[in-house]
Amino acid sequence: MLKAVAPSNMADNYQILIDKLDSFIRKYYKNQVLRGVIYAVGIIVASFLLVALLEYFGRFGVVPRTIMFWSLVLSMVYVLGRFVFLPLFKLYRLGDTLSYEEASRIIGVHFSEVEDRLLNTLQLKQNTLTQGSPDISLVEASIDQKARALSPVPFNNAIDLGSNKRYLKYALPPLAILLVILVAAPSVVKDSTQRIIRHDQEFVEEAPFRFVLQNHSLEVPSGENLDIQLHIEGEAFPTDVRIILDNGSRFQMEKTDPVNYSYQLRNIQENTVLQFEAGGFNSVPYTVKVLPKPILLGFQVTLDYPRYTGLKDEILRNSGDLNVPQGTRVKWSFDTRDTDELAIRMGQERHRPESSSAGFYEFSQTLMQSTAYTVSTSNDYLTNPDSITYSVQVTPDLYPEIDIQEQADSLNDRNIYFSGEVRDDYGFSKLAFNYRHITDREDSLVNAGLQRLIIPLSPGLTAERFYHSFSMDLIDIRAGESVEYYFEVWDNDGVNGAKSTRTRASVYEAPTEEELAALHEQNSQEIKDNLEKSIKDAKELQKAVDDVRRDLLEKKELDWQDKKRIEKLLEQQKKLEQQVQQAQQQNEQSMQQQQRFEQVNEKILQKQQKLQELFEQVMSPEMQEMMAELQRLMEEMDPDKLEEQLEKMELTNEDIEAELDRNLELFKQMEFELKAEEIKQKLDELAEKQEDLADKTAKEEADPEQLKEEQDALNEEYEKLKEEMEKLSELNDELEEKNEMDMMGLEEEVSEDMENSSESLEQGDNQDASDSQQDASEKMQQMSQMMASMAGGGQEQQQEDMDALRALLENIIELSFDQEEVMNSYKGLETDDPKYKTHNQTQRKLKDDAVVIKDSLQALAKRVVQIQPIVTKEINSVNQNMDRSIELLADRRTPEANSRQQYVMTSLNNLALLLDEALQQMQQQMASSMPGTGNCQKPGGSGQGKPKPGKGNSMSQMQKAMQQRLEQLQKGMTPGKGKAGPGRFGMSEQLARTAAEQAAIRRELEKMSQELNQDGSGAGNELKEIAKQMEETEKDIVNMQITRQTLERQQEILTRLLKSEKAEREREQDNKRISNEAQNYELSSPENFFEYQRAKQKEVELLRTVPPSLKPYYKNKVNEYFLNFDQP
Repeated sequence: MLKAVAPSNMADNYQILIDKLDSFIRKYYKNQVLRGVIYAVGIIVASFLLVALLEYFGRFGVVPRTIMFWSLVLSMVYVLGRFVFLPLFKLYRLGDTLSYEEASRIIGVHFSEVEDRLLNTLQLKQNTLTQGSPDISLVEASIDQKARALSPVPFNNAIDLGSNKRYLKYALPPLAILLVILVAAPSVVKDSTQRIIRHDQEFVEEAPFRFVLQNHSLEVPSGENLDIQLHIEGEAFPTDVRIILDNGSRFQMEKTDPVNYSYQLRNIQENTVLQFEAGGFNSVPYTVKVLPKPILLGFQVTLDYPRYTGLKDEILRNSGDLNVPQGTRVKWSFDTRDTDELAIRMGQERHRPESSSAGFYEFSQTLMQSTAYTVSTSNDYLTNPDSITYSVQVTPDLYPEIDIQEQADSLNDRNIYFSGEVRDDYGFSKLAFNYRHITDREDSLVNAGLQRLIIPLSPGLTAERFYHSFSMDLIDIRAGESVEYYFEVWDNDGVNGAKSTRTRASVYEAPTEEELAALHEQNSQEIKDNLEKSIKDAKELQKAVDDVRRDLLEKKELDWQDKKRIEKLLEQQKKLEQQVQQAQQQNEQSMQQQQRFEQVNEKILQKQQKLQELFEQVMSPEMQEMMAELQRLMEEMDPDKLEEQLEKMELTNEDIEAELDRNLELFKQMEFELKAEEIKQKLDELAEKQEDLADKTAKEEADPEQLKEEQDALNEEYEKLKEEMEKLSELNDELEEKNEMDMMGLEEEVSEDMENSSESLEQGDNQDASDSQQDASEKMQQMSQMMASMAGGGQEQQQEDMDALRALLENIIELSFDQEEVMNSYKGLETDDPKYKTHNQTQRKLKDDAVVIKDSLQALAKRVVQIQPIVTKEINSVNQNMDRSIELLADRRTPEANSRQQYVMTSLNNLALLLDEALQQMQQQMASSMPGTGNCQKPGGSGQGKPKPGKGNSMSQMQKAMQQRLEQLQKGMTPGKGKAGPGRFGMSEQLARTAAEQAAIRRELEKMSQELNQDGSGAGNELKEIAKQMEETEKDIVNMQITRQTLERQQEILTRLLKSEKAEREREQDNKRISNEAQNYELSSPENFFEYQRAKQKEVELLRTVPPSLKPYYKNKVNEYFLNFDQP
């Protein structure tokens, strides 16, 4: 479009021309708008009528109506935009509009005379502006001229607005039709228009009845059911109603009554559209809206058990009910969906854990008691739609259990053995044995309170059997006192602290002095009865053996009856041995019981121990070997060997009978001395009390009535003591050789003085009472000294015994030399020589002397406890071998008789050595007791005549001295013959003493061997072999055959002894170390008292096979089974 720009004098004409063109252009577009409105009305009304009528008669659903709606809307938008809004925009010069040239051409159509001039003017003006001209004034003048010429032309008349009437034919018919329809049937347009406008809704055909939905809300949580309740209203009612879902499914509704129907939609997961259909009519559609439901998809429970339980931590999935030990740390991890909040109510507390990530919640709690907990979820739509309740069973740590069985040692009731069982749900931390010494003493050590001994237990077990032993000897318990004790076990509760359970307290009550006295008297009587019966049985056995042996001498073969008789002998021998052992045990128990609760005089204690040794030596190991050999020979049925073995048995039984008789007498003497010592102590106590009371009486400060009561109490005590003196007299009467018991009437004098003091106190004469009390005290002290002399045996009696022993020793030595002389007299003597008979008579005389010595020695042995049992054996051997030698000499069997005579000499030499040792012991004991009154508390040690193993010189040192003596004896003997030279008291005496000393060493070695082999270890076998070599040496000495071979054997014996002593020292060091370790505490396992040891061992082995991963319940069941295994 060209816009003219002219100088001021020509611009008005050209501008007028341009203004007229602009006016034309505006009118042109107004005409376009008017025509577009006519077109739009016609098209839009026609389209509306078409859609309305189609919908009215088609009754389309939502989708078709939606298409029709939007099609109509789009058509209207297009028509209005194309025919109305586009010209209107150009009217207001928006966008590309009509140019002046185009307007000129349109004007030229109506005004042909001006077309060229108008267009020429516009072009000329345009050229002037764009190209320029050398004579611009002329061009402008030409333009002005043409503009003035065109000014009168009315350009607007080229546009006739009225010409648009002819286009009404397109708009008026649709409008007329619409008006007719609106007048005649307005519902056709009105209802269809409404349905088209509300195209997204369902419209149903009006029925003679109405569907009334009773549900207040059609919102339902996801996955739940919804009950649809429908009510029918109207004049007519359908026979049935169906429900139609948006997926096309149809379901018959349940008719609850003529006008009400119901149907349940189940497990609704998404929004659902439904309609009701009945009688060919449909209801409006309804939408069931599904609300997102907070869902617990799953959870995980982590159980962190207390460390002390030993349980392995666990992870449970979707398991909310728990059974856990107290103190377990539980961690819940929840996985949810559509959940904004998760809540846990535990007891009275409510917890809302924070979400760690989308839909993931965690919560931890330490459980201390049983409870229930509820887990609930919620979101913006639903609050706690579903909650789950679980139970937590918290098992508290139970108290440990302990069961105890106890049994006292039948031999020593102070030794108590326990077998116990401890049980707990998770284990133990400590087991202790507690005891308390209950006494009235003020000793701080005794009254230190509760003492505790820890008993070790195996870690990791919830049930265990244990053994324990406790000896009251560990406590300085005296008569009348008691010890309270009990067991206590602690569990390993790591949450509440270790809990303990204790057994019922038991009390050990030491017997009172009166009970001890009665018990001791009873035990003593039983021991004496047992010994007397054993002596009787030994005599009967001796006679039976002699009868059997004599019968065997007359038989060449044994029959069945002989075998039965020998078996009976063995049974009698075994029974005798059992009786002797029983007496030995009774004596040991009595002695131990006395020593536990009483302060026994050291001298009497030594005698008791020596007497116990005598009891132990009655049944020698040789007897056991002899019986075993007799059993073996009985199977062989050899009469000669059996006769020989029965002879040995007869000799041994004679020794046993003599020793039993001796022990019985020594025991009676011991009982007498113990009773005397007991009375002496009571006299001392009573004398002291009487003296104290005399001092109080003399001061005349105390109440006379009280003094009288105290004196009467002392009088009563003394009367009881007099009864004890009568018992002492009875014990003395039982002795073969009575003790001197002349108290010179002091008993009655003391009674009179005490009675006088009571009477004087009653009369108020304190001075006379005090004098009488003092006299009574002094006389009781004199009686105490006499009792002390009786308890110690009396020095005069000891001296007499020493003198008798010394005389016997001299007689034995003399007899030994006489026997040697007789034995040598047969050498080179023919059996028909007249001297042979004379020598036989001399041998018989020596036999008579030996019998006298035997009788004297046996009588002395019943008084002197230092004489060893071997003495009886040796003296019996002397007499037996003499009897046999006399028989052999009568038969002129000289070599065999000489062999028996050599045995006699050996036994006599042994006797001399043994009696010499006993004499030295008596001398030392008497010397140690000389300063006192026979009641010395530290007498000289016994057995110091000849050294014994473990005391003084060692065995190897004595053997080395023996070897040196043998070397000297060999040099003093006649070369080449090995026989002793002349001299009655020369070489023969030395050989006899040497042989006796070697025999003593051998016996001690055999004794040591037996002691070492008692535990079955065989540690004494080496000493046994050495003893056999020593026996060969003895034979060489007795036979006066000391050769180089003898000395070499002695050297070998010495070497083996040194090795043996070294090994023994090492064992003693080990034992000492073990003993020191055991002093701290050593758990006893008293297998001899309880029969559960085997079950315990099986339990330990089997428990090792139990998988450690077993649950506590099953572990406890397994433990209970093992604890009850092999129960009676």
